[in-house]
Amino acid sequence: MSATVTSIALVPAKATSAKPTRFKLLTLEDLKALPQPEWLIKGIFRAQSQVVLYGQSGHGKSFVASDMALSIATGRGWLGHATTQGPVVYVVSRVAAAHTTALWPGWKATR
Repeated sequence: MSATVTSIALVPAKATSAKPTRFKLLTLEDLKALPQPEWLIKGIFRAQSQVVLYGQSGHGKSFVASDMALSIATGRGWLGHATTQGPVVYVVSRVAAAHTTALWPGWKATR
């Protein structure tokens, strides 16, 4: 069984007396009018985005995340990509903290 969509109608939601929400729903026009977020690492990811690194254990995800974070924090390029310097919050589990922070002195020495 196959179906063909010939048109899609976007209908504005009707106002209700429901409890107000913390989030504002945006129309297509609202989305088009939003400014483009700046690149944190040009061509890789933008501000106000989420990045997920996944792969097998022991294959360098923590190193890549640390390298990206430190490159943004210092404004240094990342693998040939320009960065926009800014604050970084790096969240790591207590178990991985010692391993991750052990990478940072070596990173600083090579940059």
